[in-house]
Amino acid sequence: MRGVLGIIGLVVAVVIVGLIARKQLASVQVPAVPTVAVPGQPAPAVGTPANTKQQLDQLKSGIEATLQQPRDTTDEKK
Repeated sequence: MRGVLGIIGLVVAVVIVGLIARKQLASVQVPAVPTVAVPGQPAPAVGTPANTKQQLDQLKSGIEATLQQPRDTTDEKK
C-alpha cells in the first residue's frame, strides 16, 4: 500500500512538472532572424538548406578564428 501511494505521488509530481514545462515553453517566442536582401536576388527564406548551410559555415569559420587566437595568460597565476 505504501509503495502504491509512493508511485501515485511520483506520477502526480511528474504530471505537474510536465504541465508547468509545457506552459513555460508555450510562452517563449522565437525572435525573427533579420535577413539581408541582395539587390537583384530574392532573399532566401529562413530555414532553407542554402541559408542554413551558409549560417553553419559562418558559425564554423567564426569558431575556428576564435580558436586560432592566442590565449591571454596575463591573468593566470604562475
